[in-house]
Amino acid sequence: MNFSLLLQEFSKLFKNLSTAQKVVLTFFVTLLFAGLIALSLISNRGQYSLLYSGLTPSDASKVTIELKSLHIPYKLANEGSVRVPSGKVYEARMELASKNLPSGGVVGFELFDKSNFGMTDFVQNINYQRALAGELTRTINSLNEVQSSRVQIAIPKPSIFVSEQKKPTASIVVSLNSPLSSSNVKAIQHIVASAVPGMTIRDVTVVSSNGAMLSNSKEQAVDDEKVQYQKQIEQLLENKVRRLLTSIVGKKFSVAIKVDADFSKINRQSVVYDPNSVPVSEQSTTEKSSKVVTSGIPGVVSNITSTPSVQSKLFPSSSNKKVTTNYDVGKTVTQSSEEPGRIKHISAAIIVDGTYIMKNGKLIYQQRSASQMNKIQNLIASAIGYDKDRGDRLTVANIQFKLPKVQPAMKVNAISNISGKINQFATPLRYLLSLVILIILYLFIAKPLLKNLSRPIAATSEGIDSTIVGKKMSDIENKIKRELAVESRLTEAQMKEKQVNENIKKEVDVAPEIAANIVKDLINE
Repeated sequence: MNFSLLLQEFSKLFKNLSTAQKVVLTFFVTLLFAGLIALSLISNRGQYSLLYSGLTPSDASKVTIELKSLHIPYKLANEGSVRVPSGKVYEARMELASKNLPSGGVVGFELFDKSNFGMTDFVQNINYQRALAGELTRTINSLNEVQSSRVQIAIPKPSIFVSEQKKPTASIVVSLNSPLSSSNVKAIQHIVASAVPGMTIRDVTVVSSNGAMLSNSKEQAVDDEKVQYQKQIEQLLENKVRRLLTSIVGKKFSVAIKVDADFSKINRQSVVYDPNSVPVSEQSTTEKSSKVVTSGIPGVVSNITSTPSVQSKLFPSSSNKKVTTNYDVGKTVTQSSEEPGRIKHISAAIIVDGTYIMKNGKLIYQQRSASQMNKIQNLIASAIGYDKDRGDRLTVANIQFKLPKVQPAMKVNAISNISGKINQFATPLRYLLSLVILIILYLFIAKPLLKNLSRPIAATSEGIDSTIVGKKMSDIENKIKRELAVESRLTEAQMKEKQVNENIKKEVDVAPEIAANIVKDLINE
């Protein structure tokens, strides 16, 4: 292929184009080259995939050093982001994981992988706290809302006295990707408290990197629990009243209940004495005895001779009986304990709408009867556990509600229905709108451009007949057909005359000055 000839032909073609055609062709060629360059850049960039992001400087340094030792090429993108070839991502992650990288800037229980027999108990305890804090840091960093964190744990020395034993505490500083809700903060507190023996969630303090306190203090946490407990009771009672009134008056009512709870713990002990004496025990003792008196001559003879020299006399027997009865005062000991959270009193306010009747095309309000209101009040009192002696207050009033405007409500409903239907067909409408845009672009932009490109090339004076300048190919073909049809009907003499005339025209076009001189000579003759 002769590229020089092709380049010349293209140069001639470009010169013969109009100004508009040159602009359009230049624009499309530039756009094509820009697209090819962008595609090349994207394809080259796509060869590298993200290995890790959000690395600390120390972790990024360790990771890059390890990648160099593994002969894996890498690129440092944004701060803390490392990219490697797409086919090496999983291999690199497995190799780095075997070396505990990235570590997040902390050490975990891998600190004890290497044993040191010369380590003292103090150093052992310090390393345990470091490892525990590092593992908790990694766990907290795995949350989507947390970018990075730092955990500090204080474990007091054990004491032989239980009363002097202090609880462990923890403090956490977090850098956030998105705000943490109260449930997220409590979850972090539970994670740390569950990992340290003897620690409660009240002993865990969570602070943001901006210095804002995310967790509540111990006193505030207790107050929040009390308020939450009261709200739960109020919500429970309100739901009971709503279910009850809905079945009676429909939705035309309003309920507000306030509960005051007593969170003090009370222990009581009562002793009741019985005024009547009661015998507790009785003891009876009886003694009987008889007395024998011996007499004779004292001495050795009385002891060794068989001759009875001793005389015994028997006296009458004696008895003694003793009865002891113990009396005590009867008493009853009662011990009772009241746990915190009991209800001190309840205040309830309920508004009930009346009834409406249609009269002369208008709604007329009617109040409910006193007997009906008393029944409703008694039902509500039974539902909430009303106790007058406890100081509870219950108010049930029959007050007319504000009537809603029908027309705006209908408009709102219509708008909501229309928006619901639009949302239902959102996906098909999106594709339909894209198709309409493409059709409009074709009809008003692409098609006119193609028409301009399909127009005949402007003629020059070199080798091109002026009769076809500015005409379309179809017009030229029709003209040739008409001329052939006319020539087919001419005679031989007419054909010769036409040929002579065409030759004269060509000669005149080639040498107009010679033709003009000939015409002048003919005129002079």
